[in-house]
Amino acid sequence: MLVVNLKRQAIIKDNFSTFGYKFSMNSHNDIAQNDAAIILDTLINADIKKITHGFHTFIDVDVDVDFMYNDFYPKVQKDAKLVFNIDYNKLINTYVMSFIEDVFEKIKQSSIMISLTNFEPYAFEASEKIIDYTSFIFIPISANSKDYEKFVQKGITLIYTDISSEEDMKKALKDELVPYYMGHYIEEPRNLPIKTAQKPPSMITELFIKLRSPDDIPIAIEIIKRSPELTFSILKFINSAFFAVPNRVSSVEAAVN
Repeated sequence: MLVVNLKRQAIIKDNFSTFGYKFSMNSHNDIAQNDAAIILDTLINADIKKITHGFHTFIDVDVDVDFMYNDFYPKVQKDAKLVFNIDYNKLINTYVMSFIEDVFEKIKQSSIMISLTNFEPYAFEASEKIIDYTSFIFIPISANSKDYEKFVQKGITLIYTDISSEEDMKKALKDELVPYYMGHYIEEPRNLPIKTAQKPPSMITELFIKLRSPDDIPIAIEIIKRSPELTFSILKFINSAFFAVPNRVSSVEAAVN
């Protein structure tokens, strides 16, 4: 039995009813680019609706958009109200705009919404496609919501973060541009140790059989990609001090080979 430690924080409406929950890893792994896949896989295996109660489910993707192209990316039901929360500042410093647009389009085609953090309207450029694909923007309570008004007019919803005092809450409630709020004043992040069943032995058996033959290595790689746990374990192992690889290995193909 695998135990995954998630952190959950509530997002509320102006009447203090729940709008959604934001999930992240309680502690980041050595191979951080697998966090988003592990969070999503854990929620689905543990029955996402029992943990999210049918509210909007925000998952911290950070800058980890590569997992969208792995075969283990699980399919979600269209009524799951799933939102990928992406760090825009890190994203544009890591990828070219055309790749970002391609990722955003793939996410939207999967019936998943997109939210952005660390998005400063006067510091970053965003194409029309990026804006069209974005549903939410998280902004700190210290920000001026008027700076984001043009995005609100395009249908993007703002969410105040970092609300840590009654004064912050009063300010947020007076702001007509921002309908949703989160922060320690509203709810302290809750740790959720979630037990998920181990992968069926048949997958492991199939994997070992394929690894015996060099001709079956590509098939073995595809089997590994179907499992976030296997992917994470192999990447963590290959990047450990035991192998002392000169450069961090970030793909399953490189790790297996």
